[in-house]
Amino acid sequence: MTKTEQIQHFLSQPIAVGDKILYNGDGNGSTNKSQYRTGTIVAIDGDELTISGYSGERNLIKRKINDVKRSTRHLGANPFRPELRLNSFKITIDSLLFRVSPPESESRDYNVDGYKIPEVSFDASVTVDGEKFNIQRTKKEEQWQLSQKVRLIDSIYNRVDIGKIVFRKRSWDWVEKAVKSGRRDVAFNDVVDGKQRITTILEFIQDKFADSYGNFFSDLSGKAQQEFTSYGNLILCELPEQTTDQEVIDLFLGVNHTGIPQSEEHINFVKSLRR
Repeated sequence: MTKTEQIQHFLSQPIAVGDKILYNGDGNGSTNKSQYRTGTIVAIDGDELTISGYSGERNLIKRKINDVKRSTRHLGANPFRPELRLNSFKITIDSLLFRVSPPESESRDYNVDGYKIPEVSFDASVTVDGEKFNIQRTKKEEQWQLSQKVRLIDSIYNRVDIGKIVFRKRSWDWVEKAVKSGRRDVAFNDVVDGKQRITTILEFIQDKFADSYGNFFSDLSGKAQQEFTSYGNLILCELPEQTTDQEVIDLFLGVNHTGIPQSEEHINFVKSLRR
């Protein structure tokens, strides 16, 4: 059915509760009473409509059916997937690493059936048709070359944006249920995107490789070390606890990965998990 046909069919049907309509006049929230606002029909009594107006249920408006226009903006093709609700905020490297590997004295230290729940898991997984799949790359695929690690450190020195880190939050109830079902790969947060950047930063701070100047982290002055850990040109995005596995798959396929590009084989594997 074409867009025109969809609109014609929709307008041929009786107006119903839940329909979006356009209204003007008193209650439109503007001094210009000819300006149209979008509202939602919440009740119908004969030819009189009760409309939830621009400020929601606090702004109930009465109109006659013939005094409103029916909205057809929702009709036609729409290839956009529903937008994920992300909680995004700036974070420093110091704060990020505290989240990833908090000191023993600061960790949650929660136990379920004798298993200590870590703060973060780098092996994000999803369940599709009852089977668990890891959406991260294999050990061989995921290794960054030294040159790529050094470039990331240089970007931090230059205060360049190094992208978004995406965590998926897990509720206590979900963690408890997963552990009691036999899983041991659970945490309060899954890293959906940013694994290589986080591990590269950790390795540099642990003196596992030198920067482009030949300096290990311990060679840096105290001021330079403090500037490194307080670097804040980084965004942490958190997927809320109610995020579905299919939403995680969609986000994983849509994020702009840095470093080693995802192989076509791995991307096609993750795409196969879509339902």
